[in-house]
Amino acid sequence: MFLAGTAVGEEQIEIAQTLENDQLYAWRGELKAGSLYIPLTFEGEQSMAIVPEVADNHDIEDGQLATFGQALISKVDRQYWTIPADGTYRIVLNKEEKTIAIYSAATDLKPLTVSFNNTILGINPWRQEVNVLHMYGGFNSFAKDPGTDEEIEEIKDIIKNPQWYCQVKYNLIQSLANPKVFVYKGDVLPRDEYTDDYEKTYRGWVNFSTLRYANNGWFVGSTADAKRKDHNGYTKVIAGKVEKAVTGQADNRYAYFLIPEGCNYVVVDIENNTVLFDIK
Repeated sequence: MFLAGTAVGEEQIEIAQTLENDQLYAWRGELKAGSLYIPLTFEGEQSMAIVPEVADNHDIEDGQLATFGQALISKVDRQYWTIPADGTYRIVLNKEEKTIAIYSAATDLKPLTVSFNNTILGINPWRQEVNVLHMYGGFNSFAKDPGTDEEIEEIKDIIKNPQWYCQVKYNLIQSLANPKVFVYKGDVLPRDEYTDDYEKTYRGWVNFSTLRYANNGWFVGSTADAKRKDHNGYTKVIAGKVEKAVTGQADNRYAYFLIPEGCNYVVVDIENNTVLFDIK
């Protein structure tokens, strides 16, 4: 599935399948004012394209969900969307439901902005857009990335007692289809046994943070009962079952999910406060 037309230029642009839904395709980038259509490739050939459902309707219906149709490539001189002006656009297409949304900068989906007490930097309130989530917890025995110690040494005069335990390879990537959804899809997650501060051993405990600093930042934790400086909480999850989450910088920082065996896929939705652990 590609983008084509005078809004794109001579080289077609591929639209990526999203990690969270194999029926959902999304793209975000720069387009020129001009025509837009979406060629489909079957066995290396492009004979059909996704176009407006109504042939004489070239309006992108900025930010609105619309149904799409298909036409022969030879007919796209009459069936296309008109990109009204140069700029940044987001395109989200659901192949199964046959819907498309084209967002201009004015209507584009926005990341969640959160506010919390950045105790490491000593800034309250600290505001940031959430564009990545880090896995935090004993699931990987608090392993560090190579070079982390050197990085900490360089900034220790700025950041008080920095402790970075979040490995980049376990980061959750922001979805192109919805910037409030974050996805990990990769190697099977470790489920190390690790004894927490309260001298109980659990296997594969994890939650999610906006910052790499240990026990700091804005967290996505489980609904388990937890209390700072008193006790941690743990929710045992089932692969494929959507779990409710608690977000913020309160006791949820100490409420963890227990990773199911064989899990290599995680979706965190901070719009609806849910977490899914699964095997893909």
